[in-house]
Amino acid sequence: MSRYTTAAKHSDARRPGVLVVGPVFPKGGGVGMANHTILSSDLRLRYELAHLDTGRGKLGAGKDSRMALINIGYYLRQLVTLCYLLVAKRPRIVHQSVTCGMALFKEGSFMWLSRLSGARVVAHIHGSTLDRQLQGAAGRRRRLIHWILRMPDALLVLSTYWHDLLVAEIPSLSGRVVVLPNSVAPEVAAAMPAEVLRAPGEGDDGLMVLFLGSLGQRKGLNTAIEAAALVRQEVPGVRFVFAGDLDLERDRALVSDLRERAVRIGAIQFPGLVTGPKKLELLRGAAMLILPSRNENQPIAILEGMAMGLPIVATAVGGIPETVEDSRQGFLIAPGDAIHLAVAIMRLARDPELRLEMGRASLERFRREYHPDVFARRVGAVYEQLLNGSARLEGVGAGRAA
Repeated sequence: MSRYTTAAKHSDARRPGVLVVGPVFPKGGGVGMANHTILSSDLRLRYELAHLDTGRGKLGAGKDSRMALINIGYYLRQLVTLCYLLVAKRPRIVHQSVTCGMALFKEGSFMWLSRLSGARVVAHIHGSTLDRQLQGAAGRRRRLIHWILRMPDALLVLSTYWHDLLVAEIPSLSGRVVVLPNSVAPEVAAAMPAEVLRAPGEGDDGLMVLFLGSLGQRKGLNTAIEAAALVRQEVPGVRFVFAGDLDLERDRALVSDLRERAVRIGAIQFPGLVTGPKKLELLRGAAMLILPSRNENQPIAILEGMAMGLPIVATAVGGIPETVEDSRQGFLIAPGDAIHLAVAIMRLARDPELRLEMGRASLERFRREYHPDVFARRVGAVYEQLLNGSARLEGVGAGRAA
């Protein structure tokens, strides 16, 4: 079976070709979700969209950012497929997902080949720890990272935090970095309520606190479990659902210990990775969404919670403070602060009017800023500028795409 798919059913030579390179959800988490949203959007009516899937299969599970033999095999196969697509499809634009760690160098080689083919390159920056990687690098490694980040014609970042960081680190990127906030899958947006009529989480089986994300240290699972213990002591009717798969193999022992502790705390469930109707069911039944991450870019899970009219409790890291206004759509805490996480959860659990007010604010902001139609329009505006030969992109004064 071919390793790529074409998103448009009918070829039209008049439409410019766009090759999207990266995983598609459920692979790749937020990266995959962004690519899924692009490939499912109305952009397929304006462009001939093709996709090269760079997600791992089962053999590569747990081997992220490692020089494992299976990863070398994935890379070589993807490299060959990319070369074929660049020759056979002749895309005018290559839209490359860019993350962090060892994957950054693989993605850099893909962008280099795309530039050699004559395509304009869009780098979609998703890496949650790319800031630390960039600022902590020295010598040849630092120069290599700078070279990779200078290659694209446009760099899409998820918040002004990342815009300002990149331009400060590499001033020559000014005019090429555009803030393009994430969105959610079209099916999530289609399930979005018209308005929030009652406090989220009102039901007969207790208030449900929902955690959506990979399980491990990076998403703050240990902080969340500690907070759950504190909440359960004070508000026994609150229950917790932690939905997601293991983040990294090195966290397996930690997650196993935390799950054992959760059994002792009680009223905590781990349903694993949830997608489709199951995810929507959890979002509809939740009283709030929590995500106490240590590092983030702009989490899709928070946007999904906002789309369903939920108050959000999260950490003030990465692009989260630009997505959730503290005391407006929810509460922001410091990473690792289980006490303040518990206090925020208990405050929302005890105050249905506050949940209603914050849920309404979440839905309003999502509809205005993060709806898939808004996302697709902003992506299309960047494509149009590149196809028109713009050397400096418009709409980057404050970082926002038009």
